[in-house]
This record gives sequence, structure tokens and C-alpha cells, in this order.
Amino acid sequence: MPFSNHFKVLAVLLAGLVSYPLAAAGKIRFAIGDERKIIDTKGKETDAKTGGKVREKDKIRTGIEAQVIVALPDGSIISVEENSLVEFTNLQSSNGVQSAQTDVKQGKVRFDAQKQKGKSKLQFKTGTATAAIRGTDGIAGISSKGFSVFGLNSGNMDIKDECGASGSINAGELMIVHGGKCNLQKIQTPNAGDRNVVDKVMAAVDEANGEIDNATLQKLLNELNGLVEALKKQKATEAGCKVAPLPDMISTSKVDLKVTCSHAPKSIFVNGILAGENAATVEKTVDWEPTFIGEKKFEFTCVDTIDVAAEAAKLKIPANLVPQNMKKAVLQFACGEAHTHYYNAAIDSANKAVEQDTSAPANVLEIEANTEEICTNGSITINGLLPELAIDSLQTISIDIVTGKRTFHMGLPASERQFSQIVPIKDASMNWNAKSIDVTATYPDGMMAKASLPISVNKACKSVNTARPTVTIQPAITNLKCEATYKVSGNEDDFGIVSIYRDNELVAERTANGNEGGSFKLSKGKYTYKVVVTDQAKNQTSASTALACYDNNATAFVTINGKRTPYTVPLRRPKGPPEFDNTLHETLRIKINKLSRNDLSQVESIIVTQDGKVGYLLNLSNANGSIDEYEYALPVDIEYMTAPTFRVKVKLYNGRILENSVTYKYNVLNGEVR
Repeated sequence: MPFSNHFKVLAVLLAGLVSYPLAAAGKIRFAIGDERKIIDTKGKETDAKTGGKVREKDKIRTGIEAQVIVALPDGSIISVEENSLVEFTNLQSSNGVQSAQTDVKQGKVRFDAQKQKGKSKLQFKTGTATAAIRGTDGIAGISSKGFSVFGLNSGNMDIKDECGASGSINAGELMIVHGGKCNLQKIQTPNAGDRNVVDKVMAAVDEANGEIDNATLQKLLNELNGLVEALKKQKATEAGCKVAPLPDMISTSKVDLKVTCSHAPKSIFVNGILAGENAATVEKTVDWEPTFIGEKKFEFTCVDTIDVAAEAAKLKIPANLVPQNMKKAVLQFACGEAHTHYYNAAIDSANKAVEQDTSAPANVLEIEANTEEICTNGSITINGLLPELAIDSLQTISIDIVTGKRTFHMGLPASERQFSQIVPIKDASMNWNAKSIDVTATYPDGMMAKASLPISVNKACKSVNTARPTVTIQPAITNLKCEATYKVSGNEDDFGIVSIYRDNELVAERTANGNEGGSFKLSKGKYTYKVVVTDQAKNQTSASTALACYDNNATAFVTINGKRTPYTVPLRRPKGPPEFDNTLHETLRIKINKLSRNDLSQVESIIVTQDGKVGYLLNLSNANGSIDEYEYALPVDIEYMTAPTFRVKVKLYNGRILENSVTYKYNVLNGEVR
């Protein structure tokens, strides 16, 4: 069975796992523009997307206004700029040692390299020139006429031409290589690693067909740099950025970075990777392969678009020194840096053990898998090849495939060496947080062979992220709080967007990490609220309910015949003749006063009782919308020599109750009505 060099992992047939230099993969951290392609060794083109992989021998091609930023295993950054064609001709990584070479066939690349330790090598090739670096920030490119240009903002670089010429440059220096002529032209300029400077040099060298002296170039660059340096200093002062310091020593292969600016720039980059836009405070987590111990640096670059001519005038820079192509320009300037040292004793010991063992293993377990299948199929197919050993063909070899918390077991007859297993990788399998696939083959005599393959699971893929989250809405205990809460479930280890609607109008949006819930304020009145939760794979769920927010109505009261407190009405009417109707007919004028916003929808019910009994007098409820008046004229009958009490109870939806009463009582003295 064939095994791809891109995915093969070897492990010694021993109780412990020992690894050897392997083909590595760079990870695309940022990609922008309409035309940006990865071209594999067979010529197949795919879109270069953020989160994608770049493997050895892959090419990246970019068009106008396109850019692809690739992170190497040790955390070094290579940015393929617009209108470029770049091949990753060598990309090997194992046990803290990295060997990488980037061939710039057209255009240019920017780089921000971590310090190269021990046997690690990072090289760039442009035309006939090759450059080796050790912890450097700069740019490498080739002009349209084949002149190689290298520039550094920090670090150092050794450059060699194929004809035998060699030289080195440091921070603030440029090197032009005239291909095939053994002519290395070095120039000093403060912004040697900036794209605008290198573009200017390339254009000047091409225009002169290579026949341009240092004095001419130096004058050109001095004019440009005088302006650029003044503007950078001004913009850096205006931005006022401060980077949170890091611990001197860390033991994990990632750090949380934070920069705070007094005035937010257009964008902020960390080691060439976009960290935030139009934000005064930016936080970014940066990681690297755990085996790469040593010093780590993180440089923050701010970007702003400015009117160069206008700013130059403020600084009293003569107009003739403002390049015509910089009337409007994107200016990059340093806005802070952070340093730390990453060390892990166990990893350091393992790295040193591998360095001491230079012999290649004879018997190995080989596995391969196309990790891109995870997104397409929600599973990954592991193909394996066991070492050829002399054991009884009737025996069975036990194979365990571990992904996160899930273990898949299979038995393989000793007569067979090849095996294949489909392993689902998804939320339902509870293993979508797995960082690697670990395979162990156990032989009948207890001997084991192991291999491991790193994986990166994209939780935005629907075949991986299959479960929809759920959401519920709960109103506050008291309506006066005017608040409701929502609870998210079924979103474990996922990330979601929570959208809150009021009568189908979006009023708020926030994030939900896992099953993180929250609360939201209600608007005054009664509305239908809907909470929609959308996870990374666009799986969506919603819950809706009618909720009301009512005023306190602390000053509201109800009156009976204009009186706001209970009172008694004395009756003095004597009894008439037998044929006379002695029943009194009165009218109760009931009025609700000082109701906030004159909003009757806040009234739940109005009940008028006689002597505590609910009868025909008045019984209104807003449940059926029958309360539409503030005032009610209620006729009542009072039997002779009775003392009825009429009580009014107005219940508000916020829980308050407005009450009042009136008692009609005959005034009797010595058995006669007086």
C-alpha cells in the first residue's frame, strides 16, 4: 500500500516512542484577497484559506492585493506578499529541530523568525542567491528583471550567490544581488525590512538595469527614510501602545499576548499575523510546536492609513521630499514587543535523547491519514503498515487507535501487515478536541510499536459539528427588574453567537463559549423576545416568548368618587310609605390615577366587590383586552337600613395592588334615621 511522505509517521518498535526528522507542515494563520492558491506537487490548485496546511514542495501563488501568512512549527512567520509565487522546497521538523527553505520565484516574502537553535536552519532562495538567517525580521524578494533584494529590520543574514560571492547584512541594511555577476551591493537604511523601501529599491534597480551606484540609491533612500522615520515616530507617539509583559520563563508552548493603545490604530499585527482591527485593546494567543524550546519574541506592528503630504507639512518637511506615490500611504510602525523563554524539562530530555541516537530504526510502524477528510466526512481513515516480524501467523496483533478520550480497538491476524480503520471525529464521538491520533500495536509477547499523527479538527465543519445547541429563556423573578436570562446547552467545547430579537428586530449580539448563558434587559412594554444561538458550523436553534417590562408605578392610586382613601357615606333618608321603593340608587365613579405613560396594558385586572363578594358589579381582565378605560361609572343599589362596603382592587402586572373602598351607612339614632 502506498504511503504519502506528507502524512507518514514512523515509530521505533520499542516500548517507548522515539521520533525522527519528518516532513512537517506550516499552518496558514491569515489569508486575504481574491486570488490566493496552494499548488501541490501534482499541480492541483486549491484555495489558500486561514487554518489550511502548507506542506513540503507546495507552492503559494498570490494575485493583486492578496496575502497569505504561514506559521512554521517553531512559531516563525512567513508572509507571501501580493503578486508572488513561492515554493516551500524544504520543510522538516522533529524534536525541536527545524529545517526550512523558501524559494521566492516571483515577488517577495516578509518574515519574522524565531531564534534558530542548534541544527535548525531557515533559508530563503531568490534567483541565484541563498540567504540563511537566525532570528530575524525582514523581507526577501526578486525584482521583475531578476535582481534579488534582501532587507533586515533586526537580526542578521548570510547571503551567498551561486557564482561564489558571499556577504552578510545586519539590522538596517539592504543587500542587492546581481544574479550571475558576483556583485553584492550593500546599503544602509533604517527601514531596510519595510515593503515600501524594498519596492523602491527594486524599481530603481530594474529601471537602471542594475547599473545604479550606492550613492544614487543612498540619496533616494535617505529622502524616503527621513520622511518615513518622522511619520513613524509621530504615529507611534499618538498610538501610545503598551504591551503587557510576559513571565521570564514559561513551560507551555503558547502565550496570551495583550497590547493596549491610547488611540486605536487601524490594525495591529503580532509577528506579522493580524491580531485586531480598530481596537484600543487587543488580545491574541500565539502557539508553536511543543518541541521547539528556547527564546520566543513577539513583535507588535501597528498599521494606519495616513495622508503623507499633509503630515509632512505639519512636520515642516519640504514638499519635494514627499514621494509622489505616498500622498496616501499605509504606514507600519512598531508598537511594542514581548519576550519570554520556553522550557520544558521532559521535552528537552527527549530532544537530547533523539540527538544522541543517530541510527535509523530498522523495524517501524508506519501510519498515514488525510486529515482534510475530517472536515469532509466527519471521520478520518487511518492506514497502517506493521513491521515484518517472524511470529506465528495464527496469532493476533492488538491495535489501539486513540483520539482524545476515545479508543478504537481492532485485532489483526499476524499473517497480515496492513490495516485500515475509519475513525469518526465529531462532537457526537466526544473526541473532536483531539490534537493527535495515537496508534499502538501490541504483539502477543508484549512487544509494542507506536506511532502518532498530529491533527487539527475544524469545528466549523458541519460533518464534525453535528449537534445543535439548545437555548431557553427565563424571565426575572419580579417583573420590576425588567430583565430576562437565557441558558445555552448542548454547546460543549463549541463557540456560538447569541442573537437577541425584540419583535423580530435584532437588539443585541454576544458570544457564547460552550454552555455560557447570559441576561438581557427588557424594553418598557410587552414584546415577543427571541434568542437565537448559532454555533461554529452554523447549526442554529432558537427560543421565543412574550415578556413584559413594567414601570414601578409607585405613585399610582385609585379614587372612588374623587376620594383616594377609604371613607364612609352617612345615609339620612327615612323610610317611606309601604308602596314606596326604599332602595337607594348610587353611582360609584372609579378612576385610576397617575399610571405611568398612561399605559393601560400595565393593568392586569379591575375588581369591584360588595361586602367581599365578587358579583355582577365589575370584574375586568386584560387577559382578553377588556380594560380600555381609566374611569368607570358603576351604578349600585343600597337596601334600606343596610351598610354595604364596596371595595375596588386594581392589580398591576408588576405585582402592585391599588385599593380603595367606600361604605354606605344609615345614620340611626334612637331607632330612627336622622
